[in-house]
Amino acid sequence: MSWLGLRLTPPDESYDGFKFRMARILCLVFGIFGVLFFVKHAVVIHSFYDIELLPEPFRIIRNYVLGYYLKTAWGALEVLLILAGFAAIFWLNFPKQYFAGRYRDYGKERASSEAKSLSLLLALLAFSLVLFSVPFLTLHFPIWVSFLVKYGPIAAGVLRYLSILPDAKSVDRIPEIAKLDWDVRCFDASYRSTLSPALVNELKACASLMSPTSPEAARRFLTQGSANVTWSGVDALFHNLEAWLRVSAESVTLHDDASHGIEFAIGEILDARGASSTVVLTTDAEHKSLRCVVEDHLKPIYQFKSETVPIQSLLWNNAPTREIVANLLQACVDHKPDVFVLSHVFPDSGVILDLKELIDGARKEGLRTLFVVDGSQAMGNIPVSDDILLRSAYYAFNGHNWLLGTPSVGVLVRNGWLLRVTAQMPEAAALKRPFSSFRPGDTQDLPATYESFFPWFALNYLLKHEWLEVGAEAATKQTKQLAELFRTEMQKRDFRVIGNAGESSMVVITDVPQIDALYRALENKRVRCRMVSSDLDSGRRSFGIRFCFHHYHDDEDVRDLAEFIGKSMVYSDADEAPPEACGPQGAGERYFEKSA
Repeated sequence: MSWLGLRLTPPDESYDGFKFRMARILCLVFGIFGVLFFVKHAVVIHSFYDIELLPEPFRIIRNYVLGYYLKTAWGALEVLLILAGFAAIFWLNFPKQYFAGRYRDYGKERASSEAKSLSLLLALLAFSLVLFSVPFLTLHFPIWVSFLVKYGPIAAGVLRYLSILPDAKSVDRIPEIAKLDWDVRCFDASYRSTLSPALVNELKACASLMSPTSPEAARRFLTQGSANVTWSGVDALFHNLEAWLRVSAESVTLHDDASHGIEFAIGEILDARGASSTVVLTTDAEHKSLRCVVEDHLKPIYQFKSETVPIQSLLWNNAPTREIVANLLQACVDHKPDVFVLSHVFPDSGVILDLKELIDGARKEGLRTLFVVDGSQAMGNIPVSDDILLRSAYYAFNGHNWLLGTPSVGVLVRNGWLLRVTAQMPEAAALKRPFSSFRPGDTQDLPATYESFFPWFALNYLLKHEWLEVGAEAATKQTKQLAELFRTEMQKRDFRVIGNAGESSMVVITDVPQIDALYRALENKRVRCRMVSSDLDSGRRSFGIRFCFHHYHDDEDVRDLAEFIGKSMVYSDADEAPPEACGPQGAGERYFEKSA
């Protein structure tokens, strides 16, 4: 909107602030014409000092107004337009729906109850004045003056917000896929780590406020934040997480990444169990970092037995969800694990596990298994309800996968009630949060270095300006539709597709001839997909390419991607990818190892 020349300060107010502005403008403009209307039809002016009312002035005005609205077609139409306009702005919140999806600073502050009452009073007054003034404007002024007064105030109120529409060149959006010169954040969640320009500016500003020469000022900034940046203190970060996850901020802790969070969770369980024998169950479909936590980090410290459930072949063969759950439940019955560590969405196949059915099934079998869930591939890609969080003992996920933040920050949701009541674990000591006022007596005196906290700054910024604005429901609905469209396009081209149809934002294509050549072609076009593989029951290793969609994309982007893949397969030849490159000892495996 720069062509309008409207370089006004973007509104930093609540939606009630917007309603207040609109109602105030309407009251001012139509109040003036209301006074003129009253003077013309109810007052006789003989001189400056000789003013008197006509007989029964209010009956005259009432009949005048009702006659216009009820006995003229144009008046009836206008009263409907007035009612619809006020309902859209002050009741149905249409402006909020429009602005909230486009302007990330819109509505960032909350209005007090007094402000809301004042906005409502002004809105009712504005409605009365508009109904009162419109007949006078229509019948006593030229049509251009009438329309200017009727619609000018609304345009003036809205233009202030339209003035902050960014220039096309400055829109912070991933480049269109049609150009096939994609941003590194495009599809694969594990590569969504490039900082946006806005986030870079935020982090630079935070770094300048974290001067190592003034530790007290740095601590003050960490606690209270600053008006110059989005960061408003550690409490604000946890409140944002609370709003997103819909669980108490007291149950949330931050770690270096999801694997560290899971390591902390399992370690807490093992510490609580002490010398009791413990069985830890996992699957062969987990990310290698999760298996590393169990086998390499915890086993040398604690004495426990670990078991692995083979389900990768089931996932790769598109087994029904019920069959997958049945196999996992049978493994629970057979091994009677104390801890079950598994993924909500399996990383190499994108298959969604029905956690609710699995956990409820374990409870029906009388098992007291504690489920430690890795949600790194789920959060932000599929809806994760508080119902899932309440069933899991621990739920961990990475911030960088779904928030495009870097470096990684791990978020762990701890179900204290479940651990205390169902698992009969003694309640752990309250965790200390540095520089937070959630527990003022627990403040730790940690070194206030920028390097320690800038993942927190990035997480807070992207929560505030990305996910809380877009909304989990809208984002996951968009990515699910894009993934389903891509699945359909791939099936039209005879590609074999893995994953939950219509549910997941991940799609894996497999059994692709010259898969290594296709993967290299996608890499050359900066499509950050990922090579994945699975060991099948036959002893053969199968390779695939995983795509994980983001809500920045649209239908045309997906169709362009599908068209590019189709053409790449048509025009690929043996010189581009030797047949042996697709086997277990070829370049395909080298690429898999590189991207794992």
